[in-house]
Amino acid sequence: MEGLIAHDTPEVPRRLLALVRIYTSFLVSCAFCIDLNSKDFQRKGLRDQEILALQGRVPMEEVATLLEKEKAALRYVQCVCSTPLAFPAEVIANLKEHFSERGIVIIASTCAQVNFWARLIQGLGVPPAGFSEQCSILNLDTYATAKK
Repeated sequence: MEGLIAHDTPEVPRRLLALVRIYTSFLVSCAFCIDLNSKDFQRKGLRDQEILALQGRVPMEEVATLLEKEKAALRYVQCVCSTPLAFPAEVIANLKEHFSERGIVIIASTCAQVNFWARLIQGLGVPPAGFSEQCSILNLDTYATAKK
């Protein structure tokens, strides 16, 4: 489904899609997803400080390179990934300031798709595949759900 609607568009550019995929991967603690979605994150226009914010190691509000539009999308992603689901009115209002209904569908479906794959991958015990082996900033070992 994501492949049908999530493309590089002015409203939801490739960089924002990468942020959504990586943040979702961290929120659902899927080492394989983090590894896959973070591959070549710098080439996708993301900085180390932004990755640290997506990991929750640096407050997002302190990362000057994250646009307000991106922060609004990421706050929404956090709601989509929470259990139980909760969507505070201020998060939705802020999201609607920056995105059309189509943009919101793209963000929601991208997040949902990563959530689906994360649960399937973790349920099957699939380990990281080594896409980002040389990237210590990702701390993949801390996100392993299947312990040896």
